[in-house]
Amino acid sequence: MTPQAHGQQEELAQRWQDVATAMWRRAVDQRRDNAGARDAALAQVAAQTAANVLAGLHAPAPEDLIY
Repeated sequence: MTPQAHGQQEELAQRWQDVATAMWRRAVDQRRDNAGARDAALAQVAAQTAANVLAGLHAPAPEDLIY
């Protein structure tokens, strides 16, 4: 992997981690209702995607899925 590709992979993983963190915080804030459970599940998926990107697996950019 070239240094540029590695840097892009790390940037993508960081963006996914930021999404996962934001979603987790929202889930914690809303933990008493059903929306909080859904957000926690989505945050888990985002965190796993970040881990996959760090492991070198292909993943779309977060904004491609969210917006």
